[in-house]
Amino acid sequence: MIDPQLQSDVEQAEGCRLSAYQDTRGFWTVGWGHRIPAPVADWTQDQADAQLTEDLGAAQAQAQTLTEWAALDTACRQNAV
Repeated sequence: MIDPQLQSDVEQAEGCRLSAYQDTRGFWTVGWGHRIPAPVADWTQDQADAQLTEDLGAAQAQAQTLTEWAALDTACRQNAV
């Protein structure tokens, strides 16, 4: 389960744009900072929110494979990873 504070922090830091744009490094991006290979049609808010949930879940699953994960004993520390 994604920590609501983590989701809130990402939303606040990223902002949501429903039209594809190039980020500061030139990568195509849409929604809550989701990188895409090429521009796409505008997204709905539901699409952006669903993609954020998927992205956070994938990042969390990857982080949990780190040997250090067990030592991260608070949600704050886990969210930082």
